Amino acid sequence: MSIDYSGSPISKGEPRKRTKAREKREQGDVDALVRVFAFGRERGICRCCKIRAAESRHELIARGAGGKVSRKNSIAVCGVIVGAVPSCHTFLQNHSIQWMADEGLGAQGPLVFTPINREAADWMHVAIGQSVHSEPMSVYEASE
Repeated sequence: MSIDYSGSPISKGEPRKRTKAREKREQGDVDALVRVFAFGRERGICRCCKIRAAESRHELIARGAGGKVSRKNSIAVCGVIVGAVPSCHTFLQNHSIQWMADEGLGAQGPLVFTPINREAADWMHVAIGQSVHSEPMSVYEASE
C-alpha cells in the first residue's frame, strides 16, 4: 500500500505479470475446449473439403478482425502436410477458399466453401466456382 500526495492510502492492483499469466492460462483452457468441441462436431473430418482427416482448428473470422475463439467461429479442417501442397487451413487463411454461413449460426450451421483459384479447386476436387455445401456432422447424427 502506498500513500498519495493528499495522505490517503491507495491500494495497489495485482501485478500485471500475474494478471497476464492468468489470462493466458484461462484462454488456453477455452482454446482446448473449443478444439475438442469442433473436432467432435466434425467427427474428425475436414469441414471444408469433406475428404481428408481434420488436423487443425480454423477460426472463420480471425481474431485480428474481431473474431473470438468460440463454437460458432471454429471449424476443424485438414492441416499442413509436410512436403505436399497447402491444405484447406492454409487456403482459408490465404483467402483462396471463400466461405459463407447463415447469419447467427456460424460454424454450427451449414457452410458453403468456394475455391477461387486452380490450386485450391484441385485440392478440394471441385471446379473453380463450384461450391462445397457442408453441414455439421452432428446434423447427420440427429437425423439417423
